[in-house]
Amino acid sequence: MIRINWQVVVACLVATVGIVFAFWAVHAARRASIFDELVRHGGTLDDWSPSAYRGLSQRTRFVVGVSRPLAVAVSGVARGEKLFRFFWRCDSICEIRMSRCNVTDDVFDTPCSSQRLETLVLSENAISDRAVRVISETSSLVNLNLADTRITDACSEAIGRLGRLRNLIVSDTHIGDAFLKNISHLRLEHVVLSRTHVTGCGLAFVPRTVTELFVEQLRLGPSGLTRLPELEHLWFLQANGTPLSDSQLRCLQQQRRLTYLHVADTGITGTGLVHLANLPRLAVVDLSGCPVSQQGIEALAALPHLEFCILRNCDLRECDVPTGPEFWPDLRGVDLAGARVSVDAITAFAQCRQLRRINLEGLPFSDAEWEHILASFRNAEIIR
Repeated sequence: MIRINWQVVVACLVATVGIVFAFWAVHAARRASIFDELVRHGGTLDDWSPSAYRGLSQRTRFVVGVSRPLAVAVSGVARGEKLFRFFWRCDSICEIRMSRCNVTDDVFDTPCSSQRLETLVLSENAISDRAVRVISETSSLVNLNLADTRITDACSEAIGRLGRLRNLIVSDTHIGDAFLKNISHLRLEHVVLSRTHVTGCGLAFVPRTVTELFVEQLRLGPSGLTRLPELEHLWFLQANGTPLSDSQLRCLQQQRRLTYLHVADTGITGTGLVHLANLPRLAVVDLSGCPVSQQGIEALAALPHLEFCILRNCDLRECDVPTGPEFWPDLRGVDLAGARVSVDAITAFAQCRQLRRINLEGLPFSDAEWEHILASFRNAEIIR
């Protein structure tokens, strides 16, 4: 018979509880030390006290190392410049995301203390070229977001010194063609130029390593997209709201890896898509809000690898959807939300063997018409 020494059992339990409590105390001390540092170097958020640390952690996300933050994400903080100054001086920080935090040029009095900072997001802050010149001394940067700030072409040379930079967002700023010219040597992959002063001539300087390009709501001028160089790895292009013509789509023939093409609200009719029939990977086309013509629909239907077609808010009342084995061979989804389209045109998509989903939100059909539509699609999900 086995005898249990209860004294030993109790001692083990007490030791276990003690170890757990010790770990908890150390963790609490580390959290408190971070908050104390915030108070000492930059004040609290919204005048919170140390006892409100739990509330702070709900609005500020930290990834904590031994005793210092490694990453921080904050937005909408009234006195963010003091908080930013603290993180800018942390020698272990690797990621700072502070949008809409009233960060100004004044906090950039010294270079970043960390040699590990890879991500810096300062969108919607009142920083200018002077701040960027200090930021450019952080050679470890890989991701930089300066959207909706006060930067101009004058900071382009400073950004051009960031040799490790791969992702750059400068939308809603005052940059233009000169900016692109001075950063053309960088090996950028993700570039957002939306709502800037970049023209068609400036697109000639887009780095050839770009894989994702956003050029929304630009005034490219007569040249449009024709100056865009051959981008060997480009798979995503978004030009929503930028005035384009169907003839300008011809220049996209050289983008052999293009998979996603978003040209909503650009004014094209779709006829230019005939030039893209030989692109081996073009799978998603967005023509929302465009005056799509019958020829445009036929060109769209003839794309051999098209999987998803977006025609939101398009007027298709005069268009007949082509059917047959040679049309829509790989189509799996159609988005017709808000479009003006006939019941016959919708049910024509039911003949697409690969179709799995069709979005018909906002279409004003009668109950009888809806019954006819629902009966036509047996293997596809209908969103209404």
